[in-house]
Amino acid sequence: MPAWPEFRRPAAGLADGRALTYHDRPGAPERTRVDQRPLDPVAATSELRRDELTGEWVIVAGHRQDRTFLPTQATGCPLCASRPGNPTEVPEDDYEVAVFDNRFPSLTPDAVGDLSSDRRPGFGRCEVVCFTSQHDLRLADLDSDRVLLVVRALIDVVQRVRSGPRGQRSRGRTGRGSAARRLGR
Repeated sequence: MPAWPEFRRPAAGLADGRALTYHDRPGAPERTRVDQRPLDPVAATSELRRDELTGEWVIVAGHRQDRTFLPTQATGCPLCASRPGNPTEVPEDDYEVAVFDNRFPSLTPDAVGDLSSDRRPGFGRCEVVCFTSQHDLRLADLDSDRVLLVVRALIDVVQRVRSGPRGQRSRGRTGRGSAARRLGR
């Protein structure tokens, strides 16, 4: 088992004001590319509604209807590294791990409203963790040092989310397209 890797977190920002952080091992190139896409600021509103039949809370986020759905590399996957003429969510043309705020979040950190009813504000954070700049590479294809870097990035995200103003819970999804699965709580 390899040693726990040292890593650095160069921070950047996206054109619409969302946060972007790279998680790199020592020796990785400096992250200098700037996101120059003409993006409007993210305007997300959502709420939690209590399902009368099951008693479970369900997220309702109508603004997500315009999100990218099952992209391919050929149709312009927003999670691939940027290329000339094809800017994406990650301005660099290569990266190890990139973490950024979701452009179409189902929950938002600035949600406000009454917490005592069967409808509550959709408060929380939705971040995307990209573990490779290569579209067809799977997590299982990465070497063990790279997987440890991904784990370090995930720990960083969970710690940041849980230290937020309301001590949010953390959930994740992993997978590709329709094979995406929710990770445990």
